[in-house]
Amino acid sequence: MTEYSTYTFKVSYGDSDAAGVLYYARYLNLSEKARLEWMDSRGYPWKEWHFEKDVIFPVREVNIKYKKPFLLGDKGLIYTRLEELERYHLVIQQRFMNNKHELCALCKIKVVCLHKRRLVPVNTFFTVEEHG
Repeated sequence: MTEYSTYTFKVSYGDSDAAGVLYYARYLNLSEKARLEWMDSRGYPWKEWHFEKDVIFPVREVNIKYKKPFLLGDKGLIYTRLEELERYHLVIQQRFMNNKHELCALCKIKVVCLHKRRLVPVNTFFTVEEHG
């Protein structure tokens, strides 16, 4: 549906478990950073949405399929793209790739578009053409 934006990371000691493997919950932290980078790269700075437009995008659902581990010191790349667009929500796909360009994890995130103060659904204002 759209092109990918990219976010790079390196697995630090604090990101790993006792075996030196990227801790499973850290994928969510990295995913959030990549999602915000994706919004910025598409001309929708999350900070502007949050503070000026009073619109937030909380996560409603998340699904991660782990394929290969990232180890301490590994560098990775997250490809993020819009997969589905509805009136009040977006589904974002993220592909976690290692430096050999192997798929390590696949993440799908459904975010809803809400008014920050009233917590009611707001039209996403997105169009597929704007993300092409």
